[in-house]
Amino acid sequence: MRKEYISKILGDSPNVVEIDNGSAIFVTIKTDDIDVYVTVPYDVNEVFWEAKNKDGTVLVKDSHDFYVDTEHEDIKGCLLDIHDVMKVPKFRICNGGKTIEAYGYHWYYLFGEFCS
Repeated sequence: MRKEYISKILGDSPNVVEIDNGSAIFVTIKTDDIDVYVTVPYDVNEVFWEAKNKDGTVLVKDSHDFYVDTEHEDIKGCLLDIHDVMKVPKFRICNGGKTIEAYGYHWYYLFGEFCS
């Protein structure tokens, strides 16, 4: 994934920074009780998620990989989700502590173990 492509979708925000070695974009999304950190590498079609409480304890970790025919559309959708969540972040833990959901017009799956 190219840096310019990622930056264009995520926009210019103090919450979006390039990692020191220049290999990825790092996004920080903080709320009153849960902080979400997202790493989007340039050379890998994968996104890494981590949610922590205010004490720094990791609550949920996950990664999403994108490949084959829908790779570019899936990556774009994931980046748009990140961008939307940054605007007005609101998270909750569900599925017995295994899933992070975000709130938009309704609660929706963001990362962790998918629960149907």
